[in-house]
Amino acid sequence: MNEQKIVLVGGGTAGSVMPLIAIYQKLRTQKQKYTFLFLGTKNGIEKDIALSEDIPFTAIISGKFRRYFDVRNLIDPFKTIAGIFQSLYVLSKYKPEVVLSAGSFVATPVIWAAWLLGIPVIVHQLDIKKGLSNALTAPCATHITVVLEELKNFFPEFKTIWTGNPVRESLLHGDRERAINRFGLRHDLPILLVLGGGTGALELNKIIADSRRELTKFVQIIHITGKDKKVVESEGNYHAYSFLKDDLKYAYAASDVVISRAGMSTISELAVLKKPLILVPLPHSHQLDNASFFEKRNACQVLKQEELSVSTITKAVKKYLVDTEYKRKVTDHLAGLFRSDSLECYIKLIQRTIKENHEE
Repeated sequence: MNEQKIVLVGGGTAGSVMPLIAIYQKLRTQKQKYTFLFLGTKNGIEKDIALSEDIPFTAIISGKFRRYFDVRNLIDPFKTIAGIFQSLYVLSKYKPEVVLSAGSFVATPVIWAAWLLGIPVIVHQLDIKKGLSNALTAPCATHITVVLEELKNFFPEFKTIWTGNPVRESLLHGDRERAINRFGLRHDLPILLVLGGGTGALELNKIIADSRRELTKFVQIIHITGKDKKVVESEGNYHAYSFLKDDLKYAYAASDVVISRAGMSTISELAVLKKPLILVPLPHSHQLDNASFFEKRNACQVLKQEELSVSTITKAVKKYLVDTEYKRKVTDHLAGLFRSDSLECYIKLIQRTIKENHEE
């Protein structure tokens, strides 16, 4: 059986990379043999993630498209042009069957180059607000996949498919009892998981650290701060970690309530697990649209960063712990917005796209 080559492209944040990693991990279990190449930015988080998964990585020159005035807007178009030529060279040499993108500005020159070479492209729309990169590359896409059914209205009907968001299967197989042993937790207190995230994590981490003594009167806290963004060390019922990889599934499994930024990848992971969410969207970002969408559908609680205090955080956490019927309704609403078979759906689309291209 011949190898089928796939290019993954994305970056900037872990959120746009994780759906690609979920797809990669699933494809490796198929009878068909696949090989992969990850294209991203030189210094982005995607490089570390790709290499940790043993995926060959190549950095692509790219400019960022900004919707506001910035002097860099005069220079970055030339970077994008350079990125197109670089992508043409890389793709011509690698000869992939398909290019998969989850958005981000680095994907733009790669997708344009793939279109010029006649290589099928599948573009994934991750957030509620259509990103500029996806808007620019949609005309070149063979298929466009969306996380939520409502997002199909953003793109041409004939090429848009509601797949949901591919979630890493490993995250679905955590165990609460093993988590309690791994993290040194108690059995008699609920567990609050706080995901500091990447961009903008420090502000959220500071507020959680300031609130920890009040919160730990009635919950235990697992606080994932992000690399180099730990504010205080672990103490008592407060457990701080810079980063969790394989153990993240145990933190997910153990949690009774989750506080998180409003990145769609994280939301979709926790939706599958039916975890009650308190979203703290990153100010002045697409996360505000994500959080508002779910809040209007009674699928989470939302606290704006400027509203955060010991009092508001405590009240939001207690609301889930005290009112179990409210907690059940919210988690059911959240889970109901996502496809439960998203990864399988996406894999079938990839295989169909490759087959159709061979038949042409």
